[in-house]
Amino acid sequence: MALFLIHALWTPITLVFFVLIARPRANPLADVADALHTGISTRGGKLVLGAGLLITGANFFECLFEPWLASALGYDLTAWVRSVEGDLVERWQAVVPLALVPLLGWFYLSGYLAGLLAPAVVWTVQRDHRAIATLVFAYGANYVLALPFYLFFPVQEVGWSTLSQAVPLMDTVWPGIAGQTRVGSGLDNCFPSLHVSMTCTAFAVALRHGPATLRWLAGAVAVGTGWVVVALGIHWALDVAAGVPFGFLCAFVGATVARRYSR
Repeated sequence: MALFLIHALWTPITLVFFVLIARPRANPLADVADALHTGISTRGGKLVLGAGLLITGANFFECLFEPWLASALGYDLTAWVRSVEGDLVERWQAVVPLALVPLLGWFYLSGYLAGLLAPAVVWTVQRDHRAIATLVFAYGANYVLALPFYLFFPVQEVGWSTLSQAVPLMDTVWPGIAGQTRVGSGLDNCFPSLHVSMTCTAFAVALRHGPATLRWLAGAVAVGTGWVVVALGIHWALDVAAGVPFGFLCAFVGATVARRYSR
């Protein structure tokens, strides 16, 4: 219930706030309404929504299939990741005041999602079709290119790995919410961090297509996401380090595909 309320209430509010930052002279409510109407009423919008549903369905199927594959593989690379970075996550958490955990949880659950949607809203109302196409293809590339890692490079989330004293901090504020977030994500789908790669993808596309306010917003969301996922005990620092170039690579793939299929 807590997760549902956060997404139903705070994610839309955060999205409107982010759109206001990206387009300070426009009406953010009107912008979001315009983007939503375009998404459900145009052929291109319906294709994008359909692709999103397809990826979501594939993701749930992968989560059902993954335990069997993990058992068949017979190996786990979490200990190797731990040996590379040591106790960095524990030391990271040691400097995080518990009073900040609700704010970090909001950013992880709502700020991240709103940060991915805000560029799409901005470019939809600006009718920048090349930017939207690049973003859509780049987001899709994140899932497609990350899938082999999640299937064949299993790494357990740091707070659940038993190899670290770091803990999933969100559970200290909202008991059980970490389990709710696991519905669409396996505990060993950790390397690279898709949260970090997706936000870096949005930042990379914003660098190319602007406006300047959106570049600053996307950059702040990317940096904040990288900091938060480690502070909350969700990702290893190595996951974050790998997610940054991975996100920029996916942005390049998205731009390449968009140029080829610009219509």
